[in-house]
Amino acid sequence: MVPGGAAALAAPAGVERELWNGSPSTTAMTGAILGGTLFSALVIGGVFLLYGPALTWAAGVSHDVARFVRNNEGGLRLATIAFVLTVVGTRLLKLSWRVAVLKSHHYRITSQRIVIESGVLSKQIEEIDMRTVEDLLFRQSLLERMLGIGDITIVSADKATARARLVGLERPRELRELIRTTAYQATRGQLFTRQT
Repeated sequence: MVPGGAAALAAPAGVERELWNGSPSTTAMTGAILGGTLFSALVIGGVFLLYGPALTWAAGVSHDVARFVRNNEGGLRLATIAFVLTVVGTRLLKLSWRVAVLKSHHYRITSQRIVIESGVLSKQIEEIDMRTVEDLLFRQSLLERMLGIGDITIVSADKATARARLVGLERPRELRELIRTTAYQATRGQLFTRQT
């Protein structure tokens, strides 16, 4: 059950109540983390396995190249290590930045609005009035199903925030139902019909 679900919805009308708040789960980055780890292992392992044979092959090209390899083996080793550190380090830095961006998101759902706060260095806050929620789209890949996370896209009648995506949510189906129920209650007595 989503915290604050049915009990919070029973509070007096007109009073804004917080129904749920949270951030994306780092589990949402599992595929990227596994991919980054595999990429790093392949680069390090590939360079380790191919370094010796590559030098032997280069030395067999000509006597001049063999002399160059023999005289500069220490420099070639350092250049290879620098290459590996640059390639792997760049990949790990990009992955770290993506995790920081993901964790910078914070979501708050109240009886009146959905608040999305994001930004690592600077902050941005978007609000969606519950009365403008027109549709909720649910997405969950096979890996996300196994990990118990998913994404919800909110389609709104508000032109400023026509679509907003809540990513990496734990128990996303329950959260979708909470938003849907709250949006219906917020529009009670309205003349239009909601699509969800």
